[in-house]
Amino acid sequence: MKLPYRYSLIFAFAFFCSCQSNQINKSDSSNSRHVTIIQNVTIVDAVNEERTGMDVLVEGAKISKIEKNIARPDGAAQLDGTGKYLIPGLWDSHVHLTFEPDLMSTMFDLFIVNGITSVRDTGGKLHLVKPMKVQADSDINKYPRVKIAGPLLDGMPRVYDGSTPQIPDISQGLNSVEEVNEKVDALVAEGVDLLKAYEMLSPELYKAVLARAKKHGLKVTGHIPLSMTVQQAAAEGLASIEHMRNLEMSMAENADDILIERKQLLQSKKDTSGYGLRSYMHNTYRHASVKIIDEKRKQDVLQSLYDNNTWQIPTLALVLSAQLNTFGDAQWHETFQYIPAQMEKDWVYNAGVVASRSSGNANEGYMNWASSMIREFLDNDIGVMAGTDCPIFFLTPGFSLHRELETLVEKGRMTPKEALYSATVRPAQYFNMEDELGTVEKGKIADLILLDKNPLENIRNTTSIHAVFKNGTLYDSEKLKAMKNRLDEGS
Repeated sequence: MKLPYRYSLIFAFAFFCSCQSNQINKSDSSNSRHVTIIQNVTIVDAVNEERTGMDVLVEGAKISKIEKNIARPDGAAQLDGTGKYLIPGLWDSHVHLTFEPDLMSTMFDLFIVNGITSVRDTGGKLHLVKPMKVQADSDINKYPRVKIAGPLLDGMPRVYDGSTPQIPDISQGLNSVEEVNEKVDALVAEGVDLLKAYEMLSPELYKAVLARAKKHGLKVTGHIPLSMTVQQAAAEGLASIEHMRNLEMSMAENADDILIERKQLLQSKKDTSGYGLRSYMHNTYRHASVKIIDEKRKQDVLQSLYDNNTWQIPTLALVLSAQLNTFGDAQWHETFQYIPAQMEKDWVYNAGVVASRSSGNANEGYMNWASSMIREFLDNDIGVMAGTDCPIFFLTPGFSLHRELETLVEKGRMTPKEALYSATVRPAQYFNMEDELGTVEKGKIADLILLDKNPLENIRNTTSIHAVFKNGTLYDSEKLKAMKNRLDEGS
């Protein structure tokens, strides 16, 4: 068996393309052939009040009517919504589509069967992630909507440099403002939807990334650079922060001192491993910082995030994985049946190894701090989007989003409605698509999920999926069952 957890990105790209070519079929984007009526359903979204006893008419790709007692059009498919709940399609706002090559051919199906109709890829080499986006765009009735950032834009030494299988090459190291401008321009020309700034960027290069992105009208997400405070990074226009990364260091009572120390380390260790240097600073400062959070500094950070409209993608289930016993959870391991057979064996074994070595107590302070921050964000009107980081750390695509929603409610003290908002409305707003997605309303794209149970009563009910609509195309319970069976058999 392999040693704990292989993050390989060794992959024959030509083989991927040849395997996928037979699956790519152009479709009529208007979806005019499909007409479906859902009758007597309760409509639930995170903005409007519950609407009971409604009929919903889906014509082509759009919701054309929401009324009581709509006459069934000739030839329309019919769904009985009695006792069921219709919600918007869900987003996973932090995925890595190409991190595990063996999953690339099945990941889209894993999303669809779980009602994930849109995803935001937050880091991967462009020659791998762009074909995934092209595939998704080739049949928008079959595949989830895909937004990509391309490679992590990092300083030098860069973190993900491909030096070992556990440290895949998914970043671009930058040495000058000129390189920043050239790389950002090239990524924009290739059609990325956002950019991701990473932790080893100097303040000068970080500011250059943000400025160039602004010129092109692109949002930038990322981690707070280790050379900067949260306030400094947010002030440059950072749209969002992944994993709450490095927020705690700016909240510590000795924040000024540890910033100086970090800068000295970045300078004195610049010829060492980027991954090793970053890990050293995380281990040195992260857990120490949460023990000495200063209330005034915390409020300064929260105010800065609010003032600059810098949202959060906490990936809370990932952050709390030791506390949640994700690695040793036999019930979670059941989701592995839908991934390729050899990977399933590796994940079960490696997750067990990681579980045996995990020390939840050592990280308890950090995990408690992370949980407490979710309510702080919401109470200070700081946007939160649900994302998972799948398939990293045994997070099965699709299933992991439901686990994240559950964790946001149970550990982050979100209400079910707030959790639903984070996976529907917020991502639509992030990509300026709120007129098309995020709620169940006339004229919006019919990315929808029909549930057997009400998610506002228990957020775990998002898993009670009866049917999924992608761009108006119906995947009823039989189709979803067949898809799951194929995934299971294929594994």
